[in-house]
Amino acid sequence: MADASRPLNILALGDSLTEGYRLPASASYPSLIQAWLQRDGVNARVANHGVNGDTCADALRRLEPILQEPWDIAVVGLGLNDVWEGFSLERLRRDLSEILARLNEAGARLLLLEMRMPLPWPGAFMPAEGPQAFQALYPELARAAGAALHQDFMGPALDHGLVQEDGAHPTAAGMEAIAKSLYPAVTAMVDAYFDNQF
Repeated sequence: MADASRPLNILALGDSLTEGYRLPASASYPSLIQAWLQRDGVNARVANHGVNGDTCADALRRLEPILQEPWDIAVVGLGLNDVWEGFSLERLRRDLSEILARLNEAGARLLLLEMRMPLPWPGAFMPAEGPQAFQALYPELARAAGAALHQDFMGPALDHGLVQEDGAHPTAAGMEAIAKSLYPAVTAMVDAYFDNQF
């Protein structure tokens, strides 16, 4: 993997799944990805801008100060809280599309994390448009924004029961499994970034 003399700035924008709900900061996927990139010789900083409970609208409202920093790559994982709050898929599509567009305009390469539907925990809401419409939203938005898509972000934790008692958030082992699944997609973007620099 290529390296560069300045730190590679990677933004991780999301909700509690990015923040690392009830986990030490070092156990969140952004921290793990940063440690592994540095281990592999990449001078990288992965900034965790995950906030528990954030909908796409919430993330959009706090995006402006985040964009005051230059970002080379942005990893975006949002949407489940929109469903939880009962928002329409049209609203989710509009807000998430705007986030991707603004990051794109700021010069960041985009990696969109696909969320799984139906939600696996008790009491979870379903979008009125149906789970298939929700699932189709992520590849649609990725194509429109020119973003790479990482499929089934939560799958490595959900499929092996590596979740906390709430059934919704990964344990430390679940977060590590998620990060391992995500890491090749991130390194592919890192390599593509450096290939275009030299």
